[in-house]
Amino acid sequence: MLVMRMFSEYNDAKTEFNSAWRREAEAILLWRHEHVEVRDGSNTVCGVLEGLGSDGGLLLRHDGLNEEFFGGDLHPGVRF
Repeated sequence: MLVMRMFSEYNDAKTEFNSAWRREAEAILLWRHEHVEVRDGSNTVCGVLEGLGSDGGLLLRHDGLNEEFFGGDLHPGVRF
């Protein structure tokens, strides 16, 4: 019971920290609602940067859906 309670408190604190961090990061996020490219090795995905996803990755809208990216390089994209 004690371990479950400690885990619950840890998760609550972590959630509050993540929420505060996400708000601050969203406030200064460059290229929001702009066309961007995420390049990871030989793979490039082009889309519109929607913001941060629920797990902290970059949320990119492409091909009619949103995908969260946790790695790669972000570059300004070209509008078609």
